[in-house]
Amino acid sequence: IAENLSGNEAFIVKAVSLMEALAGTFNLLAEHAIDWHSFEFPELKKIVRDNDTLLELIAKIGARKNFSEKNILGTVKDDSKISAMAKTSQNSSGAELDQNDIKEIQVLAKNALEIKSQRMRLAGLLEEKAKKIAPNTSILLGALLFSKLVARAGSMKKLAFMPASTIQVIGAEKALYSHLKSGSDPPKHGIIFQHPLISSAKLDDRGKMARLLAAKTSIAVKVDYFGGKPIGKELKEDMDKKSLKIVFAKKTKNPKKIFQEQKQFPPQKQFSQERKPSNNDRKQAPHERKHAHQEKPHAPQNTKPVKREKFEFTRFPRKKF
Repeated sequence: IAENLSGNEAFIVKAVSLMEALAGTFNLLAEHAIDWHSFEFPELKKIVRDNDTLLELIAKIGARKNFSEKNILGTVKDDSKISAMAKTSQNSSGAELDQNDIKEIQVLAKNALEIKSQRMRLAGLLEEKAKKIAPNTSILLGALLFSKLVARAGSMKKLAFMPASTIQVIGAEKALYSHLKSGSDPPKHGIIFQHPLISSAKLDDRGKMARLLAAKTSIAVKVDYFGGKPIGKELKEDMDKKSLKIVFAKKTKNPKKIFQEQKQFPPQKQFSQERKPSNNDRKQAPHERKHAHQEKPHAPQNTKPVKREKFEFTRFPRKKF
């Protein structure tokens, strides 16, 4: 127990699960705060599209009557948006809320922003820990994606002993089990889809990119766990070269060339004299045919014909119940 819980791996596993939970709570709190504030100032959503800036405005200014150009200048830098917010706040279609309600909305927005800042601090700590444990894999994948793989695998040791095909599918267990059970299409990638090499690729190239990335990560993880020379930069350069070959590869031939290749039939094979008769032999003259029964030994002529017994069908009477 002491060996499993000691080290940086236990911190990575716990931090990743905590980051996912914090992201969910931040989204929930932000959605409620923005929707609640839209009862008083619904036009603010259409002017400002970013949720973070919206939360900052709500936490700092609060009520609709306080949305003046001086109060907005600290958070928003675009002059057109500042003037639009100041004008629409005077002629808004929303209802006026009590000061107690506005204070609650401001507290909710501040809590959401604080949760986001805590998540950012955890992400910074994860990067530091990942670079110490696995410098090669963190160069190849990034600290956050590497920590997610370690959290799903359970430990660095389990991830190092996994083959590339298993690393490729980590995070897509449901799709894999449905493929094995019902015969549906197998998954091409799991968590590694978050890497920009796969997410930015075309649909036809994503499977090849996922296979390439999983192969390089399996090498990097093994080197980091068992100890070895730093080869992260070399693996990344090789991966970039092969990815460019996959992207710029000629996938389809010219249709004219395909039509020409179909016209050029292969030459006919020269059969030997002792070949079996074919359908083309029937079109020939009868004296030129080569029958297959001539090669076989003939049956004896003095054989008596075999008498066959006739089968009589008898209908059984129906049973009366």
